[in-house]
Amino acid sequence: MHLKNHKIVILHKKTQKTFKKDAKLINMLRQNWVDTGAEVEDLYGTDTFVPADLIIVHVDLSIVSDEYQIFAARYPRQINANILDIRKSKVCKHLLTKDDVYNKAVLV
Repeated sequence: MHLKNHKIVILHKKTQKTFKKDAKLINMLRQNWVDTGAEVEDLYGTDTFVPADLIIVHVDLSIVSDEYQIFAARYPRQINANILDIRKSKVCKHLLTKDDVYNKAVLV
């Protein structure tokens, strides 16, 4: 697949001044997109709109404010734009409560 003449924007939280380009999945994807001809740009917060074919909301927060969703809606294609709450209490049905009887290891 060739992405020549396509632009991808990765939206980060405003307070994240720079994005570490380590071994995270988003960076592996970024490299693949660049290798296939796409231009990839990082945005920090929603103050500046940069035209692109696709926006990926990559905000490192458990609860993402609506401003990121509203901003992402300006793009023709979005990934993660409607995922605003990733707390385990919202996405997992198998949580223990103080009244549960369970005597094995748990993830806290």
